Amino acid sequence: MLSFSARDWAVISPLLDEALELPPEHRGDWLRALPQDAQGHRDAIAQLLEDHARVETQNFLNTLPKVSLAPDGELDQRDANARTVGPYRLLRELGRGGMSVVWLAQRCDNLPARTVALKLPHPAVAGRGFAERLARERDILASLAHPHIARLYDAGITPDGQPFIALEHVQGHTLIRHCDAATLGLRARIELFRQVLDAVEYAHAHLVIHRDIKPSNILVDEHGQVRLLDFGIAKLIVDGDAESTELTMDTGHALTPDYASPEQLAGRAVTTASDVYSLGVVLFELLTGSRPYRLSCALRTDLEEALRTIEAPRPSQCVRSEEPAALRGMTAGKLQAALRGDLDTVVLKAIQKDPRARYATVNALADDLDRYLNAQPVLAHPDGRWYRARKFVGRNKLAVASAVSVVCALAAGLGTALWEARVAQIEARTASSVESFMVDVFRTNSIEHPDPLKARETTARELLDLGSRRVESELRDAPRAKLRVLATLAEMYDELSLRDEASALAKARVRLAREEFGSSDVRLAEALTELAGNLYGSSFDSKEVEAALAEADRIFTANGDANSRARGQFYWTLAQHLQSGDLARASEAAGRSVQILRAYPDSYDLAQALTMRGILHDARKEYREAAAALTEATSLAQSLQGRTRRGLAIAYAYLGEAQDNLLDLAGAEASYRAALHASQSLRGPEHVDTVQTQLRLGHFLFTSGKPHEGLQLIREALDLVLRTKGENDSFTTPYAQSVYGRALVKYGRTEEGSRLLARAIDNRRTHRPGTRQLALMLESQAFAMTDLRRYDEAAAALDEAAGIRKKIGDTLGSGMLDAAVLGRAELLLARGRPDDAMTALAALPLPAGGANSVTRRNLDVAILMSRIELARGHAAAAAAIAARARNLIESSPLRGYLAQYETRAALAEGQALLQDKKAEPALAALERSKAVGVALYDPSSPVMVNLEAALVQCHGVLRASLDH
Repeated sequence: MLSFSARDWAVISPLLDEALELPPEHRGDWLRALPQDAQGHRDAIAQLLEDHARVETQNFLNTLPKVSLAPDGELDQRDANARTVGPYRLLRELGRGGMSVVWLAQRCDNLPARTVALKLPHPAVAGRGFAERLARERDILASLAHPHIARLYDAGITPDGQPFIALEHVQGHTLIRHCDAATLGLRARIELFRQVLDAVEYAHAHLVIHRDIKPSNILVDEHGQVRLLDFGIAKLIVDGDAESTELTMDTGHALTPDYASPEQLAGRAVTTASDVYSLGVVLFELLTGSRPYRLSCALRTDLEEALRTIEAPRPSQCVRSEEPAALRGMTAGKLQAALRGDLDTVVLKAIQKDPRARYATVNALADDLDRYLNAQPVLAHPDGRWYRARKFVGRNKLAVASAVSVVCALAAGLGTALWEARVAQIEARTASSVESFMVDVFRTNSIEHPDPLKARETTARELLDLGSRRVESELRDAPRAKLRVLATLAEMYDELSLRDEASALAKARVRLAREEFGSSDVRLAEALTELAGNLYGSSFDSKEVEAALAEADRIFTANGDANSRARGQFYWTLAQHLQSGDLARASEAAGRSVQILRAYPDSYDLAQALTMRGILHDARKEYREAAAALTEATSLAQSLQGRTRRGLAIAYAYLGEAQDNLLDLAGAEASYRAALHASQSLRGPEHVDTVQTQLRLGHFLFTSGKPHEGLQLIREALDLVLRTKGENDSFTTPYAQSVYGRALVKYGRTEEGSRLLARAIDNRRTHRPGTRQLALMLESQAFAMTDLRRYDEAAAALDEAAGIRKKIGDTLGSGMLDAAVLGRAELLLARGRPDDAMTALAALPLPAGGANSVTRRNLDVAILMSRIELARGHAAAAAAIAARARNLIESSPLRGYLAQYETRAALAEGQALLQDKKAEPALAALERSKAVGVALYDPSSPVMVNLEAALVQCHGVLRASLDH
């Protein structure tokens, strides 16, 4: 068994990582080529490599790594024959590095048997330092939810002291191997690399620096999707300057030298620029097949000296054979030509030794790669007129086919070049100011806290508040940078569901845009559109939304802007605002938004527009059109990368509603559950989207035969809203109250439900009067008032709702909508006016499938019609109508979802048979109703009370007949 001191392990660890990345047949040559200062460790490394090879070919389930510390840092030896770690059963080894080994494992306790990648430390480093590092990785991954970052499932320490971390198991290959195996060209490689940039940019936005980006930490799955792994040495930016820490010393200098930035190797402060450098090295290797330097030195001082003295070659200079070119589908000459110029410039800027000379952010690197892919000038390129002109001509080849056109195009290109050069200079200054501001916020947090521990525990909300307080004074002389920072901070507040704070910053951005660009500039219109979007769902007055949209519309129109992407966003935001007050105009705006945005590459904006179009189709009872639009929206949102998938939950939720209305109930349940999963994964458990999707799923389950699960979900969502938003929130709180109140009324807890509905209605009347949601709440309250025999209040609620629906155009022909019609008929029946109730019920138009099609509305109508006929004294007709409804339910494949309707239909049938003096069949129907309904309704509900009364009466009739 090998034994190392912590100091020796700090040298061996990165070398072992490097060796394990090589094919086994090349490791011997690598060992022989070790530099002089690493020769003393050659035998130990060779032994470790031999042990690794033996594990790969033998019964690895009985072979765990046997490495322990020397007496100066001794650890207890783990059981080498253990097949389980905590709740996980080890299946096979997936890979290992200098710090840890990763196993394919499966849960073996009572929880779902998920397959995971289980990371275990080598015993030589599994002491307090590694446990701290593992805890750091767990905490960091728990804060990151991104489609291109491997998900954290579990982490902990077993009773015998074995630390572990369970990650998403990604079936695929490393980035380089995947690209080479598929012989991907440069464009395809760059497009794949963009996914990596999205993941790293997301981590940076959540205040995390990875610090160990390399190809072996980037996997590509079978669907061509990237996963970024190993946040084991990642650092939270809020920790302050990332100097070498006790953690680093205890667990070895756990980074890979060939990809580490100069400042990392020197032990200096590490910022997001260090990740930019590592990404640049990965991009260099991805494009050329080689690295800018190969650093096999073992001592940090030698590594630092090598990086200081060696100049990185241009990528185009590193293609010296046909082999790497063939892997990219080219000859060596063509690969050199493709790399020469823009790609050389972009890569070299990313790997500049001075962090200040690199790209200011990962997003800036991504933007330049996008510019390259779109044949536009890259901002990293020296600003030259001929370069700008050349790029212009390259993008407009057809326009320069003739000599005269060439001259004209060059003249236009030169003018464009001057303008783009100016834009590039402004953009560079703006990016630099933004980065300086953000870094200064983090540094200030660390300096102003007298307690370093408190500084490290600063939350994202506290950092946002700090940045918001400082933005006015710190960026007074950099207005464009200030505009960008305000937009970023507003978006981050929105991500945390802090809509009021986001709206306040959006207002500040509008004021600044007006000062900077004037009152007629399209950029002001864009800021106004974003303000309107932020205000929607906040506690601000809806009149502010109308004013912002009206001014934005005026500016767009004055500038002749009818088809820009910003105009498409405007129409989407307008449709969102109008959906509660003017369905016709809202539908027109949503259609216009989709039409405009389809002309651009697929985007989050188009997914939003399609979702809004589907929502409005659904509101107008156009369910098939709604499902088509929402299906397209979910497919598009699924295909988008990074944060742009955040609209997925809403699209799935409304798709579920459309499927529900089409009686595709299995599809609806799947969509509602997918919506909640997506929102929890992408937004977090407390985000407004998560709350709303949970409410929708809960309501669906409640009405579809699973009332207790549904009520629990709704109650939990309401509790969360009240805890995070408060009683006075004007958007989410009344919606949650109304959903729970409506469910309680139907369940039979009528008094409690009506009180919740009353609070929601009061809130809506105050903050959002005259909207469709208020009408729905009033109609639900009318049902409750009817059940409570407060008939005048029920009538007043229905009248108010009818006035709102008429005003917003929410009607079908000359009749009102379903809830309004059913509520009116129920009230008339309760007041002893069955003939008027039947007349009111006739206002509903016949559905497309006919009266005998199994829809919720048809069943509601049939059951109510049976009760009306019974009240009119037509017992036989009433029994026939109810029996027909019950038979439709019992023969339907949807029967499991329609249990509440089956209960009510059988009750109506039993009551009618009893009145028709058919006690025995009446008893059978009533017992059938009770067998189904006992699990669906509160015992004190009107349904169960009427059912028990009918059973008592039926038994009395049967006993009386026996007595005679």
